[in-house]
Amino acid sequence: MRSWSATEDKHIAEVKLCHYIVLFNKFKFFKINVTGKQLGPSYVHLFLHSPIFGSFQIFQTITPVEPLLQKVVHRFYAPRLMAPIVKILICGESIMFERDMNIWDHKIYRGNPQLIVEDSSVKKFRKWYSNFYSVNSDGFNISETLQW
Repeated sequence: MRSWSATEDKHIAEVKLCHYIVLFNKFKFFKINVTGKQLGPSYVHLFLHSPIFGSFQIFQTITPVEPLLQKVVHRFYAPRLMAPIVKILICGESIMFERDMNIWDHKIYRGNPQLIVEDSSVKKFRKWYSNFYSVNSDGFNISETLQW
């Protein structure tokens, strides 16, 4: 299960995912259902539920500091008994986020990228995200000397 959609409230988008580990291409373990709500461009609230471990939440805030620099904070909230599992999740989240940062630092913007079926929500997300910018919004243009 994977879906992304804008809600009736134009500033909120919702994603639904199901994560699990597959062993021997047959057995599914550690299933976690994720429902995420993104409120505008800078706040994400994830609700995670596992039949084995229970429920917990992750909050992500993104604050612009200067051009091309953002402060990102992740906060994890779970029952105390889940602390060992949450520590593993925090480690995994950190690794994935650092890997994503490397991609972001070297990305090239494509106005109309070629997308495969699995990435069809990228176009919907870009359209939704563009609602938070107006014609008068500051933008960054790279000059011939590559200075911002």
